[in-house]
Amino acid sequence: MNAMDQKRSSTNHRPERQDPNFLFLPWFVTTKSFAGSWALLLLLLFSGVAALFLRVPVYSTGTGVIADWRDKSDAEARGLVVVAFFPAPMVSHLARGQNLSFDLDGRQLSGPIVDARAKPLDRTAAASEFALTADAMSSISDLSAVAIMKLEAAPAGTSPGLTNGRQVDVNYLLTTRRLGSFFPFIGSFFHD
Repeated sequence: MNAMDQKRSSTNHRPERQDPNFLFLPWFVTTKSFAGSWALLLLLLFSGVAALFLRVPVYSTGTGVIADWRDKSDAEARGLVVVAFFPAPMVSHLARGQNLSFDLDGRQLSGPIVDARAKPLDRTAAASEFALTADAMSSISDLSAVAIMKLEAAPAGTSPGLTNGRQVDVNYLLTTRRLGSFFPFIGSFFHD
């Protein structure tokens, strides 16, 4: 054999494969773990993309005071009511018929707004109009948007005397947003 034939035969010579996965997987990875890893990666990828489009509720929280208005004749709502105080910019959002919710002794209660004030009230005006205690007066902001919710009846197991003047945290559903809009760099792609 001459030198040229030796060169051709050496370039055409290929090593024999002993394992069918010789070129695809390293020696320490089995086919099952390889397929399982790709399946897990695809599952995480698809669930991450789906979670970006998940809608999340956005609430505004205010202070509510339960009042007994059974003897009040000038109010539209009579009986037990929740007078809710929100930050002043909430005035434009609060309207009749929209729901407020709060927790009372571990029970979630909700109901429609029966009266919403058109203008914010300052702390002293709210204290005199709604006969707030000193503790309730200190928990509301200087200017507050006011919404009134009527309780249909005293919650089971509680008497009106025990709930009168009690403070609760009241929630108002402002809107829902896509979860992706909360992330800094990708939030600009989510316009609601």
